[in-house]
This record gives sequence, C-alpha cells and structure tokens, in this order.
Amino acid sequence: HGLERANDLLHELEDLAVREHLESSSRGRDARRYETRSIGVGGGRHPYGFRPNPVVYNTMIQSYANIGDASSAEAILDRMISLYSSSLQENLGSGAFRSVRPNTRTFNMVLNAWSKKGGAECGGRALSIWKRLNIIALEEERNGETYSRPDVITFNTVLAALAKSADVENRDGKEKIVGEAAAQKAVELLDSIENSNVQPNQYNHGKNRGLTHIEPDEISYNTTISALANASKNCSNGVHLAVDAENLMTRMKKRGIEPSSYTFNSVMLVWGRSSGGLQSAQRAEALLRSMANPTIVSWTTVMNAYALADS
Repeated sequence: HGLERANDLLHELEDLAVREHLESSSRGRDARRYETRSIGVGGGRHPYGFRPNPVVYNTMIQSYANIGDASSAEAILDRMISLYSSSLQENLGSGAFRSVRPNTRTFNMVLNAWSKKGGAECGGRALSIWKRLNIIALEEERNGETYSRPDVITFNTVLAALAKSADVENRDGKEKIVGEAAAQKAVELLDSIENSNVQPNQYNHGKNRGLTHIEPDEISYNTTISALANASKNCSNGVHLAVDAENLMTRMKKRGIEPSSYTFNSVMLVWGRSSGGLQSAQRAEALLRSMANPTIVSWTTVMNAYALADS
C-alpha cells in the first residue's frame, strides 16, 4: 500500500499547486513568482511553493518500475504530458504545471520499466513510446530545445524491449509485435538510426532531423542480434534470421565497432537454431574458426548447432 499512499500524496501536491496558482493569479502577481510559504510538513519552507517538477514524477515512475508495474509507470508519464500541455495553454504558458515537463530521463525510465517486464506487450509499448517521444523531440528541435531528446540509452532500451517480445511465440496467429515480427522491428529500428542522415523514414520523421545525433554502439547491435536469436527459437525456418544476424555483425565492423565474443556467440546461436541442417552448423563453425579468442560458450554453441542439425 506504500505506492498507493505515495500516489495520494502526489495528487495532494497537485491540488496544492493549483490552489497556490489560483491564489497567486487572483492577487495579480506574475504566476512565475511564487511567494515563500510553509509546506506544512515539519515546518519546512520551500522557495518555489508547491510547484511539482519532473523529479517528483520520476520518483513515482521508478517506484512502479521497481515492482514491475510498467503500465502504471507509463500512466505517470501520460499524466505529466497532459498536465504540462494544459499549462502551456493557460495564461501564455504560465499554468500551475509548467514545470512538469517530461525529460529524457523520464522517458528512459518508463521504457526501462517495459523492458524489464518483458512479455508479449513490452516491445509494442516501447515502440509506441519511442515514436511519441520523437514527435515531441522534433517539436522541441524546431524551438531550439533538446529537453526530451532521445539518446542512445533510449534507443537501446527500446531494442531491449523488442528483444524480450521476440522471445514470445505468436500462438494464435494474430498480428502482434512478438516473435519474428518483434525481431524485424528491432532490425528496422536499427536501420533507421544508421540511415537517419540519409533519408526520411517512419522512425525519424524526416531527413537530418530528430535522431541524427544517435550513434548505434555495441549494445545496439548485440541487442538486435539477440532479438533475432530469441525469435529463431520458434521459427520453422530461421536461415534468413541467421543471415540478418551475420549481416549486422558485418555492419558493426564497418562502423568501427569490433564484435565481441558475445556478438559471435549470438550469431552462431541463430545459425544453430535456424533449422538449416548441416550447412547452418558448418556456417556456425566457420564463425568459430574466425574468432580470435573463442570462449567455452562459443565451442558449446557450435556443438549444439551440430546436434540440432541431426534432429
């Protein structure tokens, strides 16, 4: 019941903010100048009155994330966006909640909540939040701001959520962002970031705008390859997934990112699960032989690939 009480207190703080804002406006003072007053808890005094800020809401989001309640974490984000938007429309942007503006950390925390939760829903929700964030960031960019601009952590967290959903089998055949569809979304998202300086697409909303500052890193590629590996578990013919995984490793090298043993192991895992028979196992072994420092996991992965080839 602790979080319920915390949420009650947040609502109380919001009510106090509205009351103070109305009192300040009725006195004819600039709504941006709040008088110093007691907050009523331990006799403390705060120079900004009862005006909530992102730190208050981020604390709630993190609390919900800690207990695996991603839906409630996202609901807090929705609440922030609604309060901030309404304040912008009030008195030339001087409403009671003009400081309740979600920042990059806010979005990252909500995305992380979905990624940690996993399951069939997390990839789709993360992708939806990503697209929503980029619309906000583009509007900010037009105003010369970067307050909510997504960063590589944002990007990698969306990929991680898609990788989790790629581990879920689509049992009923309905259109969902799970299994191979989730892995494909991860690949498309990585493609969009790589090409954001080249051409507009559904993720970057325009050439040289919004996402061109993000540089994919080793985590970006490894997470996308992991999505393909997860999807390959439930794919009757995953050779194309293995080809995609190996192509991603090639693209890493072209961008100056050296694949780690984890990268190699993940690609070999996709080949082993690809249902491509002996040829797929041989391809996995060829990758093993090309490694500078194969690990015991590397050898075991290829051994399993040959064992699966017989089945």
